[in-house]
Amino acid sequence: KELYDSSDRSLTSTVTMAGGNQRNGILFVGNHREGQALANQGEVGGTGAARTRPDPRSYGADSFLGKYVHTADSGRADRISLDGAQTRTRTDSLSNITPSVGYYRSQDENVRVRATAGQWFPQLGGVLADTLDWNVYWQKSRTRTNTQTETATVARYFQSLPLQERVFGGKLVAVKQVGEGSAVTQTVSYGVELSRTDAQSYAGGYGVNKRTGASGSGKAFMPGNYPLHLIPDSETDRYAAFVQDELGLFGGRLEITPAVRVDRYAYKPQDDA
Repeated sequence: KELYDSSDRSLTSTVTMAGGNQRNGILFVGNHREGQALANQGEVGGTGAARTRPDPRSYGADSFLGKYVHTADSGRADRISLDGAQTRTRTDSLSNITPSVGYYRSQDENVRVRATAGQWFPQLGGVLADTLDWNVYWQKSRTRTNTQTETATVARYFQSLPLQERVFGGKLVAVKQVGEGSAVTQTVSYGVELSRTDAQSYAGGYGVNKRTGASGSGKAFMPGNYPLHLIPDSETDRYAAFVQDELGLFGGRLEITPAVRVDRYAYKPQDDA
């Protein structure tokens, strides 16, 4: 499939493949897109703050999704999925040009990958649950920015990682039905959910004196003493337990749904002194 968007002169290509039978099913979707800066109604070009036309920009975006499902004789469904996305952007910020700043260029990248595995038991038929659904997942995401600019005396090169995260977690949900077909019915859903997130962030870079060729990352070359930690390296744990009871009364003419959820959140930053 091909798609063109005139607003940013982008071209998108999409490929979809699927196959399977009663027991096994597989799906794959791939996407690629390339485009330019979003058009506006500005008419003033050139450089500096008076510019109203968009700064020159190009981007490329790729994404994919893969899924596999196996259905057993008992009705149990085994599920595995993998998906990811990457976006790359290059910008020439002509609107930031001044008499002392001859260029201001940046390259940005966003990357995310996620893997998930789980099972669904639609006919468990146990004392505590009729159905059971669980999954575990892992995800890594990263945002990176590189910038090149200058002052009257120093050429500066910034290398920043605004945020990088790794997340691992899972969820389990069980459902039990009571009194089906009677005047009073209950559908009790309960479960647990947990995850851990590791986060990192920093800003790095260096400067080069245009006259002497000396370089460094201190205040003589950069706005501050680099590298900088934008936030402390940290771990965040999340735990939750929940239960919900759907009460059907008078043959389903009235429904009451009480529920309760308990969450625990623990943020553990590392010493950043």
